[in-house]
Amino acid sequence: MTLRALLHRRDDVQHMLRQERNRLEAGRMTQAIEQRVRAHVQFLHDEFTLTEREIKAHLRAHPPLKAIWQRLQTIPGIGWLTAARLLAHIGQIDRFEKVGALVSLAGLAIKEHRSGSSVRGQAQIDRHGRKDLRQTMYMSALVAKRVSHQMHAWAAGLQAAGKPKKVIVVAVMRKLLHIVYGVWKNGQDYQPALAFPNAA
Repeated sequence: MTLRALLHRRDDVQHMLRQERNRLEAGRMTQAIEQRVRAHVQFLHDEFTLTEREIKAHLRAHPPLKAIWQRLQTIPGIGWLTAARLLAHIGQIDRFEKVGALVSLAGLAIKEHRSGSSVRGQAQIDRHGRKDLRQTMYMSALVAKRVSHQMHAWAAGLQAAGKPKKVIVVAVMRKLLHIVYGVWKNGQDYQPALAFPNAA
């Protein structure tokens, strides 16, 4: 089974597990049905745990993937699961000649509404890229802002400049993708000095 297929299975099982747990919390079922639901919850929990083990085993069994997977985890905000998702979404980094192409894949390229030589309204993200990759970067951005001193300070600078919260989150997502691209393309672990050269 491919990495992408394993990740899809994990997400499907997680979704079903959440639904069954919600059923239990809601109550309103006979004792017999509750027992069956609890048995199903246990089955799904075991399946979820097994699938996560299979994802990790798959990556460890393929040395080139394992090396990139581990390197991506040196970036603050990117854990083992996010790194695996990035591998599945991006595939080969060499197919992106420039980081802008990767940003476009995630649907995070900035577009402006133009009419002739004038620009109308505020610039917005393209959103024509892969929604699942964009969602992955969104969650990672929230974590990165919290755990990385450099990213937190960088985002604080945007806030001080009067940028709205949504704009800042998108900026962090784009910044994180730039870091992912650099780490992956250069084959080097994350280095704050390279990612934030103007940091104090």
